[in-house]
Amino acid sequence: MQAFTKLSFKSNVENKATNLALSKRTAPLNSSLISKPKRTAFNNLNNVVIDVVTNKLVDGTAKLSLKSTKDYNNDEGDLKKKPITNVVVKAKELPKPAHVIVRNSTANTKPNVKPSAIVKSNSNPPSADADTSQSRIPRLVKAAKSRSIGYSSSLIPVDVENIDQLDGDNTFQVSEYVNDIYSYLRQLERKYAIKQNPLSSQKEYSSNLRMVLVDWLITIHHQFKLCMETYFMTIQLIDRYCQLEQVPKKKIQLVGVTGLFIASKFEEIYPPEMEEILRVCDGIYTKKDIIRMEISMLKTLNFDICRPLPIHFLRRWIKAAHADACVYNMSKYLMELCSLFYECTHWDPSVIAAAALYISRRILNNNQPWTRTLEFYTRYSEDQLKSYVSIISKIILKIPDSKYQSCRKKYFSVKFNKVSRLPELESSVISDMATGKFSPVVDPKKAEQLPPSDPK
Repeated sequence: MQAFTKLSFKSNVENKATNLALSKRTAPLNSSLISKPKRTAFNNLNNVVIDVVTNKLVDGTAKLSLKSTKDYNNDEGDLKKKPITNVVVKAKELPKPAHVIVRNSTANTKPNVKPSAIVKSNSNPPSADADTSQSRIPRLVKAAKSRSIGYSSSLIPVDVENIDQLDGDNTFQVSEYVNDIYSYLRQLERKYAIKQNPLSSQKEYSSNLRMVLVDWLITIHHQFKLCMETYFMTIQLIDRYCQLEQVPKKKIQLVGVTGLFIASKFEEIYPPEMEEILRVCDGIYTKKDIIRMEISMLKTLNFDICRPLPIHFLRRWIKAAHADACVYNMSKYLMELCSLFYECTHWDPSVIAAAALYISRRILNNNQPWTRTLEFYTRYSEDQLKSYVSIISKIILKIPDSKYQSCRKKYFSVKFNKVSRLPELESSVISDMATGKFSPVVDPKKAEQLPPSDPK
């Protein structure tokens, strides 16, 4: 490049002379080199040692017999006719020639460790009694592939249904780890728990203002057509932030829209733009206000925004309950009602999901509302849920007379099966549970089969 740069500054006479000299020194292109590039090939892979971890040839252990370009052109089809066979798996020692050795560099890290057994493709497989890691792993993998039943580290009792039984071949269901994942989520909800009465230290932000804010956020969330995870993450971000920082009255709405903005960027594929967020605030705030509040919220929470949500648990337990769409929508409706009322703020997400599912099954299904399978997967017994169910039942009875109707209007659509106006929500079952009476549910089909009682 420097040579051509210097040529550009020379005179025309010098440039012409230089170009003439360069053209004389340039050799004609050889068409044979273009069609047949010079290359070498592996003729015989003898004593090749390959490191499994680094995926490189190990120096000094073997030599490769290479053909030149001339020999390769003469025997062009030899490579296709000679497949690579006789694969030998070994940890330390080199076997006899004419084998490819695959060596794991992480093996034999401890002294006095015997090398694994050598398995040759042209020899008999190891016996079933061989007590080596190399012989056990293939058997375990083969057994796992042959099973269509999902498994997990958690042992499932005999009287509990394995809801992951048919998901063994479904990669997205991760049946091998799903129970461990939800055990980890239970740890996270205790780690990032919201304390009881989180607004006790607030001077201007009260429980009534919180209800106004959440009711307004339900409307905004529904207008933007955001997912359920975004809504529940918004509420938990607001509550966790407000229990640590003072929020003046003029910034309550700013905290709400900033929480929605953070949750949208975390959960949504196409989150709403900041201009859309500012538009719903009627121009009260600016972009700088939202950015500053976003920085303040993330710093206060130490960027720990991955607290589990009630919808995460509900989707798992709906599968365990074999529930239909009506039960699922009713459970979501009850969970949103819980997020609206201040007395449910400090509840764990798993408790909210379990209590909502319990009420939905009790008022919509004519069977046992809480089975042994649900008790195993939720880790809540029916007695543990009764106190929470009573509070939610009281909320159900007083929400029709409340002035905060955004949640009821949202779930009155056909999309949600109009669950907010079902007559079951005004039945005597809800009234009894609100007072702490949990009478056993009788299946009407079984009641018809009972013999008629004696009139005496």
